[in-house]
Amino acid sequence: MAIRNAFADVDNALVANQKLQEQLAAQQRLVVALTEYARLARLQYDGGYTGYSTVLQAEQTLFPAELNLASLRASLFASAVNIYKAMGGGWVNEADKLSGGGPPATAQRLPPLF
Repeated sequence: MAIRNAFADVDNALVANQKLQEQLAAQQRLVVALTEYARLARLQYDGGYTGYSTVLQAEQTLFPAELNLASLRASLFASAVNIYKAMGGGWVNEADKLSGGGPPATAQRLPPLF
C-alpha cells in the first residue's frame, strides 16, 4: 500500500509539473503578444494616430500577464521540489547521518527536471 501511494505521489507530481510547463509556455506566448501590442500602441501614439489611452490600455493588459508569468515560474520551481520530495529526496543524506558515513563512491546526483 505504501509503495502504491509513493508511485501515485510521484505520478501526481509529474503530471502537475507537466501541466505547469504547458501553462508557462502559453503564458509566455501571451506576454510576447501583449508586449508587441504595447510596442505597436506606442508607435501609433508616437505617430499621432491614436491617443495615449491606447498605450495605457496595452500596458494595463501587459502588466497582469507579466505578474502571472512570474507566478507560474515560481509554481514550476515549487513543482520541481514536490517531484524531488515525492521521489524520496533527501533520504540519502539522512541515511548518511544515521550511519555516520559519507556518501558512497557510486552515489549520483539526480539529473535536472527541465
